[in-house]
Amino acid sequence: MNGALTIYAAAVFAATAVLLLAAARRHAVRRRRDVRRRHYVARIITVLRHDDIFAAERITARTRRHRQALAEALHTIVCHTYGADARLLRIIARQNRLDRFLMRRAAFASGYRRAQYLMLLTSVPPLASRARRLERYTRSRNPYVRIYALSAMLAADPDAAIRRLAAYPHRLTPFDITQISALLRRGLLPIAFEPLLTDTNPNLRMLGLGIVRSFGIDTARKHVIRIAEEDDDMAVADDALHTLAALGNDIPTERLRRRIATFDARRRKALCRFFAAQGYSIRTIEAMFDSPECECARKLIDSYKKSIVCKSPSL
Repeated sequence: MNGALTIYAAAVFAATAVLLLAAARRHAVRRRRDVRRRHYVARIITVLRHDDIFAAERITARTRRHRQALAEALHTIVCHTYGADARLLRIIARQNRLDRFLMRRAAFASGYRRAQYLMLLTSVPPLASRARRLERYTRSRNPYVRIYALSAMLAADPDAAIRRLAAYPHRLTPFDITQISALLRRGLLPIAFEPLLTDTNPNLRMLGLGIVRSFGIDTARKHVIRIAEEDDDMAVADDALHTLAALGNDIPTERLRRRIATFDARRRKALCRFFAAQGYSIRTIEAMFDSPECECARKLIDSYKKSIVCKSPSL
C-alpha cells in the first residue's frame, strides 16, 4: 500500500514539475518575443522620426521569429500612428519579404492563427499580383479569416476595392465594416460614400452607411433617410436608422414610424434602445415606436446610466 502511494505521489510530483517547466518555457518565449517586438518598434519609430531611408534599409529580420516580431511591430506602428510615412514602412516590409512570409505562414496555419497572420498582412500588403492568392480565404467558415483576407486584398489593390467588395460572398457585419473603415482612415482606399449609398449591392450600401456613421458625415442625411424609408433590404434599412441616430439628426417621424412598424419585435426593441442611448427625448421616441418599446426606452432614460437630472442637494 505504501509503495503504491509513493508511486502515485512521485507521478503527481513529476506531472506538476513538467507543467511548471512548460509554463516557464512559454513565459520565457513570450518574454523574448515581446523584447524583440519592442526593439523593432523603437527602431521603426526612430526611422519615422528622422525620415531616414538608410536606417530603414538597415532594419533586417533573418529568422522566422524575427520576421514575426518585425511584422507585429509594423502592425503596431500602423494601428497606433496617423500619417506615418508609408514609403519607409514599405521599404522595411519589402526588403524583409514580410508579405511572402506571412502568406506562407497563413497557408500552413488554420483557424484563428491563420486570421492573425492575415491581420498582420493588412499592414504589410502584398503586391496586387499576389493578393489573388488570398481569395480562397474569403470563403472560409471562420469570419475573422474572411474579413482579414478581404482587408489584405483591399490594401494590396485599392483600385479594385469596389469590385472585390461587390463580389464578397458574405454579408458584411459591423465588425467587418469597422475593419474596412480603418483602412479608409489610413488613406489606403480611394472610396467615396455617395456612390456606395446608391449602389444596388447591399454590402456596398451598408459600407457607405458605416463610413457616414464613422466619419460623422451630416451631408449624407438625405441619402440615409431615403435608404431608411425605401430600401427593400430590412437589415440595410435598420442600419440606416442606426446611422441617423448616431448622427444626432432630427428625425422625420411619420414615414419612418410606418417603416419601423414593419420590423420584427426584437429589431424594434434594439433600435428603440439605441435611440434612447443616443440621447433622443422620450417624446421623439414615442412618435416613432409603439408602447412596449417606449416603455423600455423610458426605463433606460430613467436609469442611473442615463440620468440627466442632478440630484445632489448642494445644487
